[in-house]
Amino acid sequence: MASSTVLTAAPPLALALKINEDEAITEANGFILEHLPDRFCAGIPRLLSFPARTIWATPILLSYPEIGPVGEVGFVAVDAELGNVVGWTPFAEIYKAAEKVYSDKRGQIEAAFS
Repeated sequence: MASSTVLTAAPPLALALKINEDEAITEANGFILEHLPDRFCAGIPRLLSFPARTIWATPILLSYPEIGPVGEVGFVAVDAELGNVVGWTPFAEIYKAAEKVYSDKRGQIEAAFS
């Protein structure tokens, strides 16, 4: 028999959040610049609430000059209360996803540089 989960009202997010969306992007971009080569940047984060914590789930985007972001390849998790990076998509998965995005968008990417 399947169990059911009862959702209760969460406390107002404004009380717990110490960093806003722009600060989460800045923190995620710092992490990306430190750990990944160029062509990667942070996208628009979304709040994700867990019972013990709220994070900004910030997409990692593959991006090219002249065309901008071409696809999502992973995530950086930024703690919404402390403002530090607390998790990320494993780098091997990011590179694998980047290869797929590049393959899928190759014509668009190459056309921008010809």
